[in-house]
Amino acid sequence: MKCEHCKKEDEYSKEFGKCIFHCDKKDWYKEEKQIINKKEEIIKIWVDDKKVEEFWDTFFKEKIDEDNCDFSYVIFPKFIRSINFGNITYKSLIFKNAIFLDEAIFEFISFTKKVDFSNTTFEDKANFMLSKFEETTIFKDSNFKKDVNFSGSTFQGFTIFQNCKFNQACDFAKATFYKETAFLNLHSNNDIISFNKARFFDITDFFQIKLNAIEFRDTSFYKKATFHGNTFYKKCYFQNTNFLSNTIFSMCNLEETSFLSTNLDNITFEACTFWNDKNKIIFDHKMINTTTKENYVYKKVEMVYDNLYKKFSKKNELDIALILLENKVSIAEERIDSNLEEKEILYAETKNKYDQLTLYQKGDEYYKKELEMRIKIQNPYEDKLCCIVHKPFYWLNWYNWISKFNTSPTRALSVLLVSIVVFMIIYTFFQDNYSIQKTIESFKYSFTTSIPIISIPKNMDVLISKKNLFSFIYYFQVIFSTTVWTLLILSIRRKFKR
Repeated sequence: MKCEHCKKEDEYSKEFGKCIFHCDKKDWYKEEKQIINKKEEIIKIWVDDKKVEEFWDTFFKEKIDEDNCDFSYVIFPKFIRSINFGNITYKSLIFKNAIFLDEAIFEFISFTKKVDFSNTTFEDKANFMLSKFEETTIFKDSNFKKDVNFSGSTFQGFTIFQNCKFNQACDFAKATFYKETAFLNLHSNNDIISFNKARFFDITDFFQIKLNAIEFRDTSFYKKATFHGNTFYKKCYFQNTNFLSNTIFSMCNLEETSFLSTNLDNITFEACTFWNDKNKIIFDHKMINTTTKENYVYKKVEMVYDNLYKKFSKKNELDIALILLENKVSIAEERIDSNLEEKEILYAETKNKYDQLTLYQKGDEYYKKELEMRIKIQNPYEDKLCCIVHKPFYWLNWYNWISKFNTSPTRALSVLLVSIVVFMIIYTFFQDNYSIQKTIESFKYSFTTSIPIISIPKNMDVLISKKNLFSFIYYFQVIFSTTVWTLLILSIRRKFKR
């Protein structure tokens, strides 16, 4: 009976329907749980060394020596010797749908032709350290279940990692990519992927990357780099990264991203998300994370923020302007020596940016802060007693009390209703005798006066004409009610407009 994959006939194909390369090898090893680096891991113990040796003897004899480099669907046991592809003639190395049950050892190996690891599964570690890929390299739909090491490797041809899943750490530190490189739809929920000190000499694309964390410390991009639709769940570090050509961050979630000591001159951000309630994008470690309060630090921070405005495209200009303003606001609020006028201007700018982004609720918060700061600025009294006397006569305080600076229609309506009751009680003192009928009459006085478009009762008109205290209260209610109605209408208009 021949193997269903390669038509090879041996004792394994006769028994299992698949040859020694493609047959199941579960009875060649047993699994044991061991504690490694304080973590419980399942380790394969190879109990049948003879079969392992037989596999590799057959592999070198029938594959390597015969220049047969199609390793599709091959199930590799543990490596007992290194593979040297430099002495064979082949057009490409094909590992499609192959499975490496133990650590895949490809370190210090030169792949002189195209390499294809599509749909390959690495059950254990994959070690490609200091390897050399001279032509096209493909890792498509590959599954790396444990650590992967490409550190120091050289990729001289087109390189693509697409739909790969990294279950543990992946290291591309000091790797060099000479031709166009693409990392598409990569997924990882655990450890970090490192590109520290890597160099990209041609166009590089990172599309739809969803990783736990990624590092680009001291990394260099010599040509255009594009980051599109990427999400980094914990941290993304661009520390001292060199972007030497045009670089685009498009529709990326950068809530957990740090651009520490990185020059942003060649970077364009388009429709990116920069912050959430807890985290803000970091542009300079020395400036943002400092705990000191010296003035020069804050002045330097503000200068850096001001210079950053011109670094971003129009599509994302408002987003980045907002994060810069919010950082400046938080800094100004922490400063001991910051003046009130500076805070008022920052609150006004932030409010306007939120309004432009139609985030009206957040805009209202900063609008209130702006006017509260203006109240403090225009209140010349520092003494508490004087402040208590002055406060009721300042118009902005009334503006706040009546309608919360035109942001609360319910507050304005409540004030109007309360005023009707209050003036009704006042009008009852001008009645000759107390009775229910007189109380209803006082309510009519108060209600009709509070609504300017309704004509007042005739007997009330007579009382007003005498120009006594009653008339003074009436005109005061007219002015007060008209003001409240104006603020109520403006508040409603603001509410619907938003």
